[in-house]
Amino acid sequence: MANLFFIHTPFQLITAQQLILQENLKNNLMIYGYSANHKDHLDIYDLTIIQELWNDHFYMWHLDEWSNVTCSKYIFKDIINVLKRYQKIIKIVKEKDIDNIYLGDINNIHYKFSTILFHKKGIDISFFEEGASHYIQNKHKFPKRKLMTNICSIIADYLCYKPFFKIKWSKYLYREDFPISILPIKNRYSFIPLFHESIDKRLYYTHKESIKLNSYIEKELAHIETESGILVLTSPIYELLYHIPEKISKQLYRDTLFQYFQDNKNCRFFIKFHPREQFDDRNIILKQLSDNNINFKVLGVSLNLPAEYYLHHTNFKKIATFSNSTSLYNGYLYPYTTHDDLLINFRNNCLQNNVTALDKIDNLISFYNNFKNGIK
Repeated sequence: MANLFFIHTPFQLITAQQLILQENLKNNLMIYGYSANHKDHLDIYDLTIIQELWNDHFYMWHLDEWSNVTCSKYIFKDIINVLKRYQKIIKIVKEKDIDNIYLGDINNIHYKFSTILFHKKGIDISFFEEGASHYIQNKHKFPKRKLMTNICSIIADYLCYKPFFKIKWSKYLYREDFPISILPIKNRYSFIPLFHESIDKRLYYTHKESIKLNSYIEKELAHIETESGILVLTSPIYELLYHIPEKISKQLYRDTLFQYFQDNKNCRFFIKFHPREQFDDRNIILKQLSDNNINFKVLGVSLNLPAEYYLHHTNFKKIATFSNSTSLYNGYLYPYTTHDDLLINFRNNCLQNNVTALDKIDNLISFYNNFKNGIK
């Protein structure tokens, strides 16, 4: 009898360990990996893992897309890799007598596949908090070429999913969303009390960290007074303006940031860059601040830890965000702190510069407003 967690982001590890502590789970194992090109996640795991909570852990390349068969010239290679990854997973499941699996991304099509697959084997499946996407039903992106998609569907189903997993899955991979509402879920764990179905359980943060992490943050924050400072969390929000040249959208984003720094220039700023923020873009922002004598310190230079870890250790006068998940956790994962929403500033800046078609920005603003109004 054992519990198996799938972890592919540092925030998922935060949540998994809180879940283990709260539910007093014993005999816990982890399959871990990283998404996209974020290999630095491995170093963050090493720093943040609470070793006594885990009996064992196993690395898997492309964990978050372990069952993916792409509709491309690599389709046969993908099938081979899917089967190799499955052999590793099922070996762990059998040898460790796994009876509960915990997954950290309810919108991930491959975790939906895992839910169906392992539920059929008599294993209970639970999902846990993953960030803002935990509260949104995101649609899977599908290939656009119909003829190619039909060919790939036949290959994927009849050479992979049906013979080895007894599941006809290609339509959900290439054409049609699999609804979250019909997933056979035992529990859904959330920090924020937005959901109130029979499967839902509230998570509460317990301030227990690894010795390594505590030492790292205390060292980084040593002799620094943060309580009168402003924590600024950047975000590549300009990615939503894909209908205009990137050079222009990035400049609008930087102008929004710099105006905020100027408006509050008597304060000291603590800057936490988003993991997707490119180093060249970071350097442009930092040079502009230095050239204008703005008082700032960058947090997480050597390791880009989730901002929540810093907020467990120290307080700030204010937090400025582009309506990211950290703003949602205000008062839930860390003590309530005044927030400035730079997303509104960014939208206004776009309009002032004659940039229209801001549907993506408006939808995001609407989501966060509705989200806050929907919490009971």
